[in-house]
Amino acid sequence: MPSPRVTIRSLALEPGDGGVGDEIARIAAERDVGGAVAKVVTRMAAAGGDYVAGEVGRVADGLLDLDVTDVVAHAWDRHRAVTEAKEWSAKNPDGEMVVPLVTHTVKWSYEPAVEVSVDAIAVTSIALAVGLDTTVKGAIIAFRRGEVADVRTGTVEVRAKVECEGVKLAERSGTFGLPALLGFSGAPPVQAPAPVQRPEPAYRPGDIVNGHRLNADATAWLPVDRYRPGDVVNGHRLDPTGTTWVPIARR
Repeated sequence: MPSPRVTIRSLALEPGDGGVGDEIARIAAERDVGGAVAKVVTRMAAAGGDYVAGEVGRVADGLLDLDVTDVVAHAWDRHRAVTEAKEWSAKNPDGEMVVPLVTHTVKWSYEPAVEVSVDAIAVTSIALAVGLDTTVKGAIIAFRRGEVADVRTGTVEVRAKVECEGVKLAERSGTFGLPALLGFSGAPPVQAPAPVQRPEPAYRPGDIVNGHRLNADATAWLPVDRYRPGDVVNGHRLDPTGTTWVPIARR
């Protein structure tokens, strides 16, 4: 499984935004957070006060780099179909199980605090909060050997926000392609099945159905371990280079 990195910063801030450190520092210096920080800062020399506030901002801004890839990547783990797919694929290492998921929402939050000390004496703390709401739609996940092997299609709607002492510093909503966000290339989207024809079609050696290939003497279906140029899956054909799935034009 790929190991991309999705952070609160990349989701909550607009592209090119430098961060929220300066705003957090301002809140630390000016807002009466329990009275303590503001009083300490006003008693210190300007440079010292700026340093304390700046350090609070720096530490808090670093929270934006929290890796929340797993929050998005495992938003579907509670689904029974996913559990069954993991168990089946773990017991059948040469097989693959594909699971289509219904639309579902997962909420995640983290509420740390930045402790402020002066002369090794704890003065107060600055309360922070980061939150992430994800709604996954139209996802199709392939499992092999008990793990996610591919995310073939789907989108995820994300709302990320950052707050300091109840003051909202950043919030952004957006819709992302699930395979791309998680570092998967994706396979061709599954198309609606064609109406069943009678009589049933005869399959030829090499044909692929539901992740299995008909063997050379047409007596057994074997799990597909890799796709070959010319293979047809979900209405797409793998090109001669073996790198691109090309839609098959309908007649």
